[in-house]
Amino acid sequence: MSQFNLWEWWESEGAEVLAFKIALPNPVIVENITEEELTEIVTKRLEWFDDWMLKKDTDESFKTQFTPYLEDYYHNFLKLNFKKTYDYQKIFGPQKDKKILKLTNEEKINKLWNDGKF
Repeated sequence: MSQFNLWEWWESEGAEVLAFKIALPNPVIVENITEEELTEIVTKRLEWFDDWMLKKDTDESFKTQFTPYLEDYYHNFLKLNFKKTYDYQKIFGPQKDKKILKLTNEEKINKLWNDGKF
């Protein structure tokens, strides 16, 4: 529980978000994760922000309200399952040394998958 701000939760995201984050299970190691599953995580689970920004003021659904808070969970999952290749800054952060601002989803998947797992 020490990872959660229980003392001043009202100053951050609210009681509902705090309860949601506490209720999430810890990510686990998946021995035989497939490239298709990795693709699902990178393309559908971590590409929430643009869609969320368009819907956040008009859509009151659970998915729209809480999807942004799953980002930490999925990044922790990738960090656990792709120990040799996961580097948030190099894969998901801005690419300062290149002309492109960020990697494509295919490039992210290739960096995680093709460079080896565990």
